[in-house]
Amino acid sequence: MKFLVSLLAISLVSYAASSCLKGWDITLALRESKLNQALAVSTLLLSQYNIPPTNSPGQLAMDPAAGWGKKTSINLHGFKINQLQLNAVEGQMHEAKLTVGFYAGTVRVSTELVKADGSSFGVPPSNVDIPVAHTSVKFRVRVTAYQLNIGSTGGSRYSVTLEIVDDDAIIGTLDWNVPLMDVTAVRGALTEMMKRELTQGSKLHLANFDLPSGFDKNLLPKKVRFATLYSANGQSVFGALVTTDQLPTEGGFNWKTTELLPAGKAAALKISSNKFMTMMKPSIAAALSVPASKLSIRGICPKTIELNGEIGGWQSKTTLKEGKIQLLDGTNRVKVYVKLHAKVSDGITATVNINLELSISYDKNAHKFVIKIEKKDHNTKYHRKWWVVLLEVVSLGFGRIVTKIIENVADGVIKGTINSSLNIGPGTGTEIVNISGVMKEVFKNLAVGDLKFTGGNFLMDFTFF
Repeated sequence: MKFLVSLLAISLVSYAASSCLKGWDITLALRESKLNQALAVSTLLLSQYNIPPTNSPGQLAMDPAAGWGKKTSINLHGFKINQLQLNAVEGQMHEAKLTVGFYAGTVRVSTELVKADGSSFGVPPSNVDIPVAHTSVKFRVRVTAYQLNIGSTGGSRYSVTLEIVDDDAIIGTLDWNVPLMDVTAVRGALTEMMKRELTQGSKLHLANFDLPSGFDKNLLPKKVRFATLYSANGQSVFGALVTTDQLPTEGGFNWKTTELLPAGKAAALKISSNKFMTMMKPSIAAALSVPASKLSIRGICPKTIELNGEIGGWQSKTTLKEGKIQLLDGTNRVKVYVKLHAKVSDGITATVNINLELSISYDKNAHKFVIKIEKKDHNTKYHRKWWVVLLEVVSLGFGRIVTKIIENVADGVIKGTINSSLNIGPGTGTEIVNISGVMKEVFKNLAVGDLKFTGGNFLMDFTFF
C-alpha cells in the first residue's frame, strides 16, 4: 500500500478554494482499533529491546541551620516494554493517551548527604530499588510530522512520531511504591525517558518514509496536522489533515468521527473535489487546445468543470459550444458532456451532443487506478431538409467525423487526462520507499475498498486483510 502515503503527500490547492474539507486538501483517517493492532505487533518486536538507562539529578534539600542536606538522584534502568496502546481522549482534539506496559524495569532512588556547598561528605549514598515489572503508565502525547533533510538524490524524508511536550506527562498517579517526597522526581525522570524514546528512539517511531526525487517538490504537504476524535462506542478515529497553504482557521479542527471515516470502515482517504478538479484542469485545457481561462471550476465545493464560452474554429470547421465534466455524487463516476456545432458542407450545419460516463476504480494487482468508459452515446441534429442531409452526409461521411471526435476527444483526452492525473504507484517515481515504524504494519495489511465521490470529495476507503 505504498501509494497510500504518496497520495497523502499530494496537495495542489489553496485553503480558500477547498473549504469542502474544512480548509484541508487531503484527510487520511484510521480507526483507533486498527492502529492499536499495529502497535501490538510492534510491541512484540520491542519485547527484547532494553531502553537505555535514564539518570535524573532529582532534588536537593538543604538544612541551612545544620549546614548539610540531602541530594536525591533517580536512575531508571532495565526497562522493557510489552504494551503500547493509543487512545483518543474525550474533549481533546490534539492530545491522546498512550498506555505503556513495562514487563521489566527498576527505579533506583539514591540519597546522599552533602555539605552546605553541595559537595559530598564521602559517605556512599543509600539506594532504594523499586521494581516496576508488570505495571503500566499512561502518558499524554501528540502526533507530529516532520520533513527531514533532503538527501543527495533530491528525495525527501518524513517522520511521523508520538511526542511528549510536558515535563510531567503522566496521567493519574504512579502505581509504584515510591517515597512520597520522591514522587515528583520519579515522574519527571519517567517522562524524560519516554520523551527521549518517542522522539529519538527509532524503535518507537510511528513512521519514517522517503519520497524519491521523481516526486514533484511543489506537491509536497506544506502543513500536516493530526486530530484525535473520541467516540464512546469504541469507534474513535485518528486523522491526518494536509494542506499546502496556510492552516485553516475557524472550524478546521471541528470534526465528527463519521466526517473523517465512514462508519464500519477501517481507514479512508479523502481528497477535496476542488483539488481533484484542479489536478485535471491544466491537462484538459492543453489536450483540448483551449485556453485554461476558458475552463471554470464551479462552486465553493465544486463538482463541475465547465467551458465558460464557446470557441470557434475548433478542430477546423467545428465550434465548441459547451463542455462539462461533472463528478456524480454517491458514485465512482465522472460524467462528460460536449456540444459541437459543425459545418458539414455549404448550407448544411449540424449540432452534435456527446455524452460519456467514466468510472474510476483501483486495480489491486497492478497497483494503479483504472479509468473505464461505462456509457457512450451521441446524437446529431442536421439543419436542412432531411433528403439533402441524407445525400450529403452519406457522401461526406460526417458520421465518421463524429466517431473520430468521440474517440479522440472524449475517449482519449478526457479518459487519458484523468488517468494521468491519478498516475500514482509503482514505476511512476511517486511511490514512497524505506517505510518503517508502526505504520508499516498498517499499510502492508490494507486493501482498497470502495471509491466514490461523496459530499464533493473523492473518497477511497480501505479494509484490513
